[in-house]
Amino acid sequence: MNEKFVYAGSDEFDNNHDHTLVMTCSDPRFFAHTLDFLNNHLNLHKFDSLIMPGGPAAVCLSSSCFFVIRPQIKLLHGLHNFKTIIGFAHEDCGYYGLKYPQLKSNQKATREKQTTDLVEFLGEMKKYAPDARVECYYMRLGEANKVNQRVEFVLIE
Repeated sequence: MNEKFVYAGSDEFDNNHDHTLVMTCSDPRFFAHTLDFLNNHLNLHKFDSLIMPGGPAAVCLSSSCFFVIRPQIKLLHGLHNFKTIIGFAHEDCGYYGLKYPQLKSNQKATREKQTTDLVEFLGEMKKYAPDARVECYYMRLGEANKVNQRVEFVLIE
């Protein structure tokens, strides 16, 4: 096997981390906004991330990932001792449109299901890391016109 050096990062390696797990949807429309929120609002820069369709919905009993993702979370928590766990869901999520086609044309009902799943995520994460702070956010599109539309973050408690 041959190896060829291709790139060296501009930042020095730092072994410290934020002791935070972030679980979010893989939708690229919201990814940069999620990072902006984490970096600039919560001042988090070095966190563990689980990125998959539906994000926090993966830990819900109704998810096909239920038995796969939980051991991964347990492993990560054992390695990094999370002090904070954050889940993100977002408006117009394709995961919910495919998994719950009866909700696809009803944005309010979809949002209610996502909120219910975030609350379930909150409870399940407390089982894995009882001493961790668990936060859930719903990302929605702001009311501005489509040209200058912003993503808004709403805390779900």
